[in-house]
Amino acid sequence: MSTFDPLSNGFAEEPPWPTTPHVPNTPIPNLPRPAPLHTDSLRSAGGLYGKEPQIYGQPEPGLISPRVTTASNGAKYERPEPYLRVRITGLDRNRRDILVKFDAQTNLANFTGTTYRNVSRSYVEFQQFYETVVNTTPQTIIPALPLPRTSAPTDEEDDRLVKIMLQRWLTRICEDPILLQEEELRSFIESDFGYQPTPNVRRKASSGFSLIKPRVPDEDEELQRARFELTKLEGQYFEAAKAIDKLSRARKTLGAVRAEMGNKLVNVATTEAHPPLGNAFQKIGRAWHSLADLDQAQGISECVIVGDSLGYQGLNARSARETLQQRTAVLEDYQTAVKASISKRRNLERLKASSNIRSERVDEALEEMEEANKYEMILAKRAEGISQNLHRALDRHKRLVTEDVTTALVEHVRSSILYERQMLRELEALKPDVNSANKKFVPAPKTNGAPRPSYVPPLEDFTKPAPRPASAAPTGSFRVPPALTTSASQQGPSRAANASPQPPLPASPATSTSASVRSLPPQSPGAGPSSPAPQTTFTPPLANGPPLGGRFVDGTKSMFVKPPSSPLAAASTFPRAKLASRDGAGHAGISSARVGALQRGCRSPAVPPPTSELDGSLGRLVLAVVERRACLQRSCSPATVAAGRGPADGEADHDVAVVLPGDGIGPDVVAQAVRVLEVVSATSPDIELKLEEHLFGGCAIDATGVPLPESTLQACKEADAILMGSVGGPKWDVNSKVRPEQGLLGLRKGLGLYANIRPCNFASDSLLSYSPLKASVAQGTDIIIIRELIGGAYFGERKELGQAEQPDVAYDTMIYSIPEVQRITRVAAQIALNADPPLAIHSIDKANVLASSRLWRKVVVETLQNEYPQLKLDHTLVDSASMVMVASPRKLNGVVVTENLFGDILSDEASVIPGSLGLLPSASLAGAPSVADALSPEFKPTHGLYEPIHGSAPDIAGKGIANPIGTILSAALLLRYSLGLDKYAQAIEKAVQKVLDNQDIGGFELRTADLGGSAKTTEIGDKIVEVLKASLA
Repeated sequence: MSTFDPLSNGFAEEPPWPTTPHVPNTPIPNLPRPAPLHTDSLRSAGGLYGKEPQIYGQPEPGLISPRVTTASNGAKYERPEPYLRVRITGLDRNRRDILVKFDAQTNLANFTGTTYRNVSRSYVEFQQFYETVVNTTPQTIIPALPLPRTSAPTDEEDDRLVKIMLQRWLTRICEDPILLQEEELRSFIESDFGYQPTPNVRRKASSGFSLIKPRVPDEDEELQRARFELTKLEGQYFEAAKAIDKLSRARKTLGAVRAEMGNKLVNVATTEAHPPLGNAFQKIGRAWHSLADLDQAQGISECVIVGDSLGYQGLNARSARETLQQRTAVLEDYQTAVKASISKRRNLERLKASSNIRSERVDEALEEMEEANKYEMILAKRAEGISQNLHRALDRHKRLVTEDVTTALVEHVRSSILYERQMLRELEALKPDVNSANKKFVPAPKTNGAPRPSYVPPLEDFTKPAPRPASAAPTGSFRVPPALTTSASQQGPSRAANASPQPPLPASPATSTSASVRSLPPQSPGAGPSSPAPQTTFTPPLANGPPLGGRFVDGTKSMFVKPPSSPLAAASTFPRAKLASRDGAGHAGISSARVGALQRGCRSPAVPPPTSELDGSLGRLVLAVVERRACLQRSCSPATVAAGRGPADGEADHDVAVVLPGDGIGPDVVAQAVRVLEVVSATSPDIELKLEEHLFGGCAIDATGVPLPESTLQACKEADAILMGSVGGPKWDVNSKVRPEQGLLGLRKGLGLYANIRPCNFASDSLLSYSPLKASVAQGTDIIIIRELIGGAYFGERKELGQAEQPDVAYDTMIYSIPEVQRITRVAAQIALNADPPLAIHSIDKANVLASSRLWRKVVVETLQNEYPQLKLDHTLVDSASMVMVASPRKLNGVVVTENLFGDILSDEASVIPGSLGLLPSASLAGAPSVADALSPEFKPTHGLYEPIHGSAPDIAGKGIANPIGTILSAALLLRYSLGLDKYAQAIEKAVQKVLDNQDIGGFELRTADLGGSAKTTEIGDKIVEVLKASLA
């Protein structure tokens, strides 16, 4: 028996799959395959009521050729058993539907072929096929079509389960002997250009209580009772599925509570003075975390294994009930025919009793009587055949449902036992630590201060020039002042290790030796060792650098600091306010100017300290710690710190920007933007930028055969931002199989870039004369167009000419969902909110015609009212907006948000207003940008792709006359949106403005060829770099 387990990876006993097609009507040996589910039941002698089940409309038994035929020479030929096998080979899920690919093989006579490979059907077509066979085949029970979604936690697991469920459904459909004869099944398998159901007049199913009406007699009590049982089972299955879902949510809530409890226990462990008890608390906290994970996993498992199975069985019971209702409609037709026969018979009786009998009337009555009787007999035979087949189908339905539910319950019990065993192991592992929690702990003997290293080289005295002998060993040492005495053993090994790089400052140099030092904040849950470590002292200094930063006395390895291995240590900052306040009272002897200079990350002290500041070993120690903090802060940019990342072991952290020069003039203009970014990185302590160049576009096609190599895509995913030139050229025209533009679409999809930002303004008022609009009209234009990038008509379902149902039709569909409109609205609102004062938002749509635009307008209004009520909003139709864009563009100043198609048209229309495509930047973001300040706690980095709006211009490629302004301003957007460095973005924009400004107002008035000038690409870049260096100095 061929069974299919939805919880396994495939068939338990997969039927053989013949590889060689057989020509119809030729004798072939029987294939070694398991007997189908229906074979034994159909061949049982006599059947129910002593009759074989009949398929309505099939020929009489005498007209069917026998299964075994004897030839004239005595050889016997057995007719092959009819079969249809379908195997799903793939499942693809797009934004709107599921596409299922399968192979099929059959020997049925009504099929035109025997083997069908790579047949594609969408889930919508599966639904159409299911509804058609349910309405046209009342003589068998059709299994319910599985839903396209499950409760699986990941898309991969969801696709796997859906594929398994659909395979099981197709297998059961193909094993039904009645459905094998259906023409609709042949059409579903064979249709070349998509499945179209055969139009049928859908019969209205009888109501739920039609069987008890006197006018529809039904003598089959078993089927009548089955309908009521199926109705009851349907409700019970759905109620059980809801209960499982409720149980799963309760388990997830319990898991969250346990995780919170684990966090609290770990926090208690970090403050516990008794190390064995603290270790026990920490182990119990970790156990609570493990139990929380088990609760989450068990809740998901219950939903997938039991909840989804019971929900499907509810649908299955509904499908069986609807099939029995179709039989009721046949009985109603039969009852109507019986009444018609009785009426005709009475008419004939009245004619016989009449005194005036005409022969033509008698003949007509006899014909009507005969026709009514024949129709009654046909319907009686049909109703009887349907009833017999339904008895068989009902038995098969019961058996399959029992198997499915039993399998789900067995798997649920097995997984529950596994979870309980794992929970027991977690609790058993706590016994040793809990038993040792009350053991006596003897602390290590105290010295007159904290544990000291056996050898520490002295710090440099900044008041004297450092000698640099050829060979000199560091000598000297300093004594730790009594005010810093504390016992590392009292704080626990983990806390002492974390606190050692940052010694606290005493309240006064005269503080008693018993004064304790405040420790660091509690460590994160689960950090630190699981058991108490032996008491240790400081190790000797590192061989490749001083232990506290600074320089050796002999001047070697000046300011050399090894990057810390702990992100916590690198991300921590020294409290500036506390250091500055100590100077006023004379504590520690370090001036606020000195501390401020160090904390700003200066590479050399901006304020040379007086000699008195270094008096005393405590002052030296504090100064060394502050210098170390400044050095560590320089190794991480603000965006990296805000993103919660620290330096990796052995290397300093930095922001990574992938550079994609592209084709045509792309490498020329990108090179100048890279120079600008390098200037910002070199002159600013707030950013350390690493630039990586990768192949992309036409050059990638020439080198690798694809426009977007996998290495490039992976590098872009791991980078903080991407700076791109331009792609394309006549070498890879629209007739090429592989085009550079395909790589751009793949990059946007791979990175989830759904928001395109296109500013439209004048980088300098001196460019007003280059605008096609009058200067009085164009002046003051400052528009930011936010275009939804991965939805709408460009990504909707489409049919080319000849592919649609009608041969002379082609179409595209514009589809938007509420979440898509909400997220692009949030991008526009966040950009508007970051301006001072906040900008107005103009929503562009076509709500007077398009349903998608009416949805767009509704969602935009609701999102802004609920989340950004302080922003101003107005709506404009797209045709009106395109007119306003050229007649009075200042009316659209602010943020313009619109869908993909409208945004493509409007942004291109707006791009000509400043006078040249080479002047404007663009950004494509994967999220709403936060505040443009990386040092703000509200800053969240946004992944983005930054590029100029112009094309590759292959006619001027390599000539050095391309305008790099758009690419350089794109680099400014990169700093603003992805790295949170708005200060440096404004510096770049001001440098560009000065280079473009007229000389009479202090500018340089440089113009490239697109603006009627003669300046080269490198000249523009050199001058912008020069101005930028001066502004950042």
